[in-house]
Amino acid sequence: MVKKNSLLRLTALLLMLAFVLLLPGCSKSNVITNPDDLPIDYDTSRLIKFEIELDDGDIVSGELYPLAAPITVRNFVTLVEDGYYNGKTFDRVIADKLVQCTGTGDKPYTIRGEFKDNGWKNTLSHLRGTLSMSHIGDQMDSAYGTFFVLLENRTYYDGEYAAFGRITDGLIHLDHTSRVEVENETSPVEPQTIKEIRILGN
Repeated sequence: MVKKNSLLRLTALLLMLAFVLLLPGCSKSNVITNPDDLPIDYDTSRLIKFEIELDDGDIVSGELYPLAAPITVRNFVTLVEDGYYNGKTFDRVIADKLVQCTGTGDKPYTIRGEFKDNGWKNTLSHLRGTLSMSHIGDQMDSAYGTFFVLLENRTYYDGEYAAFGRITDGLIHLDHTSRVEVENETSPVEPQTIKEIRILGN
């Protein structure tokens, strides 16, 4: 009788565990691998223009390249148009090397890493002014909202990160951002706030 009760308890426990693992959010994160799963109202056969307005009013302009990284571009445009980046900061800076805006909050999904090491042919090289998407360590499909802008050439990033755009005007403003006083090596003492990112169209 004791063995039978133990078996019943074990069976109930296994059924409960299986149920929990099937609950939304408890299984593996949803990874977007098809660009059409992120529809945007722009011609994705051509470059898309955007601008970043910093908190002091300075404007940084750039281009996104959907032919090189369609999922990454569509994701970025979707987040921008949802106001995701408005009020966020460049929270990681390295003088004259890079500035990074770290995405915060829950990730409803992640996106496929569109770079060579993840089986994607990305033709963009990581030169000064490149806009690229960060991912978590060796989790190649873990990107969502964290992006960085290079202020120097880092072609050794080619194949490791998904470059998806380039700054075409106002990069000097991000040079200045990268040179602010920091603590813990890369964290600005004073917040380097992004007032707004705007998509301007094709």
